[in-house]
Amino acid sequence: MEKEIRRLTIILLEIPMAIFMVILIYPLLYSLYISFFDYNLLNGRTPEFVGLQNYKEALMQKEFWDSVQVTIIFVVLSVGLQMLFGFSLALLLYKNFKGANTLRSAFCFLM
Repeated sequence: MEKEIRRLTIILLEIPMAIFMVILIYPLLYSLYISFFDYNLLNGRTPEFVGLQNYKEALMQKEFWDSVQVTIIFVVLSVGLQMLFGFSLALLLYKNFKGANTLRSAFCFLM
């Protein structure tokens, strides 16, 4: 029984985690590694290590901070509106009124 559980653990957990590491984690770490180099695929030069210079240049550009500002506004508005809509819908489904059961059924059916 113990051996079967171990084998099932390998199949259900370790194999998907290995696939996850290969597909998601490795490219993320490789991108972080490449970010410390002056790397251009078009000019054919070998990558030159520049350390944190790329980050320093990005943090000094106005366009970077403009994009950060737009991202923050988008996240705050989209999350806020989704929460407002979700809570409103939850309150609507919680209240008892004529046709509430039909609305709840229709809502659950559509999901």
